[in-house]
Amino acid sequence: MAIWPRPFDADFSMEEILKADSDSIHDLLNSSDLTPDQIEIFQRLLSGGVNSKTTYVSANEAYRIFALCGQNIASYYDTNARYQLKEGTISLINKMIEDGKPEVRLNTPVKRIEQKSDHVVITTRAGEILTAATLVCTIPLNVLKDVEFSPSLDPGKLAASKEGHPGKGFKVFAQTKGEAPKVLLYGNKDIGFDEALTYHIGKESSLIACFGNDRADFDTNDADKMQKALEQFLPGIEVTGSYGYDWIADPYSQGTWCVWRPDWYRKYGKGLRDGAEGRVFFASADFCAGNRGYIDGAIGSGIKAAQQIKELLG
Repeated sequence: MAIWPRPFDADFSMEEILKADSDSIHDLLNSSDLTPDQIEIFQRLLSGGVNSKTTYVSANEAYRIFALCGQNIASYYDTNARYQLKEGTISLINKMIEDGKPEVRLNTPVKRIEQKSDHVVITTRAGEILTAATLVCTIPLNVLKDVEFSPSLDPGKLAASKEGHPGKGFKVFAQTKGEAPKVLLYGNKDIGFDEALTYHIGKESSLIACFGNDRADFDTNDADKMQKALEQFLPGIEVTGSYGYDWIADPYSQGTWCVWRPDWYRKYGKGLRDGAEGRVFFASADFCAGNRGYIDGAIGSGIKAAQQIKELLG
């Protein structure tokens, strides 16, 4: 609580945050007075939470995540998993389109974003030119380096994009026959996933969501592998299907959700925030304060950008 009393206002305790930033989550846990079993549980819980190996992630990410839960481990899963959009994220997207009635262009990769004195020019890879008074950029951090910006990006944003955030894990849904039990499971390096929890219970079939820290070591579409992993915890369970999207291989994401490496607060902290760079406004879960990596952060960052653009354009 001394390091992160305000998860949405890092500047308030930046001196303490910087003191903790050189350590990884792995360092933090292994320097604690927790028992070996407790350390193992937190390694799995936090590996799943940051979707990365804990050696690659700043200790501050653990502090920040628990600060978002009210500094209370008992509310961790309420905050992270219990509540969700009833009809999925697509329902929110459809409502936004219905409300704002924007022109939607899919399969239109952007090559260059150039700012002029009173407008922004976007050039697609197909050579099409688009113009706008302002631009809201939601390009994921790991992809920013692949788009030309004029003037150039904040040096911190560009350097962090080239280094890449360490979100390289996976989320996989295992479909099981019949009603699955309500479970929360922690795996290990032999199991292949860090944590798993019951996602949906149905009479005919159910879903168990599993999270791991390295997709390179786990084929998320291998139902047989999921069967062998889950039956070690749930004898008699029958896995009928397995699916997980490869966000790391996707050129337009190049990773899962954004978490920061050790020393990123010191090296890039000020440049990796949402807000304006001229007429380009950065708004996404990758750049927001507090709820970075969460849909709540993406929504809040978008609201902030809309308010700033309204003020700019009068």
